[in-house]
Amino acid sequence: MISFFVLRGNDRDELAKIIAPFVAHERFAGLRKHRHHLFFNRYEHLIHTASLCYRFAKLVGADTETCVLAGLLHDFHETRVKGYEHGLEAARNAVSVGLENALALDIIRAHMFPLGFGKVKMPRSREFAVLKAADVLAAVVEVAYGSFHSIAAMSLEHSRVRFAETRDILVRIAAEIERSVETAICPPKTRET
Repeated sequence: MISFFVLRGNDRDELAKIIAPFVAHERFAGLRKHRHHLFFNRYEHLIHTASLCYRFAKLVGADTETCVLAGLLHDFHETRVKGYEHGLEAARNAVSVGLENALALDIIRAHMFPLGFGKVKMPRSREFAVLKAADVLAAVVEVAYGSFHSIAAMSLEHSRVRFAETRDILVRIAAEIERSVETAICPPKTRET
């Protein structure tokens, strides 16, 4: 399951180019301070979701950029607001850091549908379905990981070692994506001969 978050080669580079302008923003980096799904922070959850959105969009023929941007920014807020309201706050924040993709903004606003029924319009698109599936899968993996940690803490040393290995893999995935983003923002200078 963890390998599903991992993108390699051209896929990783393409994802990095899409998310680079937003991940580089100071407010986005600040999401590391906000706990999300037990042992993760909001920054990590958004990176995981964007990675899954990328993969799912390719599988179903949805617009990759729209899906990735919606996945990356769907929980882009610093509040403890729950329900559909946090989608509205995330959309406002996304606009404030430069998101102009109208469909991605609609998806972000409505990502908690059916919560907010009648208050937010549900986009009827593949891209909306991609975000819903990616967000749920990322949340399930993150919560299951946290639950596994709780059990491992009460179990054998072997389980604790496996927990540490799993966490290390997830941290390495986030770091790999972050390095790719940094490369996309500031590509290495080529040597002139």
